[in-house]
Amino acid sequence: MPIPFDVPAKYIAGLEQGNLTRIGALIKDSSSGQIVAHVQETGVLGNLAHSGLCSALSPLTAVSSVGSNIQLAQLKSMVEGLQVLQFANLGATVAGLGISCAGFAVLNNRIRKLQESLEGVAESILYAIGEMRASQVREHLAQVNFAVEEGALLEANGGGELEWHSVSQTLGRETQYYLGEVKYLLSRNEFEQESFEQFLELSCLAFKARLQAFFHMGRLDLAMGAAQKMSHDFNIVLDPVSPIALAKKLPWTNSACAEQDLRKNLEGTRLLVQSVRDSQDCLASIPELIQTLTLRKINGAEYIRSAKSNLNDPVLILEAA
Repeated sequence: MPIPFDVPAKYIAGLEQGNLTRIGALIKDSSSGQIVAHVQETGVLGNLAHSGLCSALSPLTAVSSVGSNIQLAQLKSMVEGLQVLQFANLGATVAGLGISCAGFAVLNNRIRKLQESLEGVAESILYAIGEMRASQVREHLAQVNFAVEEGALLEANGGGELEWHSVSQTLGRETQYYLGEVKYLLSRNEFEQESFEQFLELSCLAFKARLQAFFHMGRLDLAMGAAQKMSHDFNIVLDPVSPIALAKKLPWTNSACAEQDLRKNLEGTRLLVQSVRDSQDCLASIPELIQTLTLRKINGAEYIRSAKSNLNDPVLILEAA
């Protein structure tokens, strides 16, 4: 059956007037706190968010300035669509707006780009995590690559529950591994921001692919459990993060003007933490979406196909159950 999606324009007035509030991928009634609707990315946003044009934690103003002539119109539409819903950055797309609509092939392409980027800054990676850990990272990249490639084959040719379950198990392990690397980087005395962003995105990419596997299996119950656990684990690692703590760990360019360096670092870490918080809010939104799909008896695989097939709007809205 058709998925009853709305376009964001229906909610603009309420958001602008303050009657509605967006928190993560949820639109809530400002007075009661009741969930009114869910924000769901489409194939347009899913593909562009993983195009690698800029950091996944970039402000939207940065995104709109890097597009090629071919992608400029799509980028403009994406930025405008997100700004309508009062998003200031791409942090939300790291965790996903609803269920990721980037296919397994697109996710795998993004993982490969991150792998190339990690290899391109090998010295700083080795310094940040050590040679032995860097070797482990390469091994785990191979694992997540294999799982996502398998997912792409199953997505294209059809697959049974056992095959999807095998993919989901591997992706679950890789999700936790990369989140562990994020935790390790945050524990160090120096903050390697590029590595932090890349490992955070890798963890979320593996998680988003895992959720898709559960949806293709038709197991919203497993998707619910995985989403609740991921949100909890994500918060345990990232709740203690603060702009000032990260700014103090960043390199200083001029020790004679330490205060000036700290202020400069703080400008960047404020934006970074804002993006991280939005990604946390979006992760926390996913169990609520799954509950709505369950109550409305919406098939998981059909839900993904419907949102993915929309190539006109970056985001759609699903009214809450």
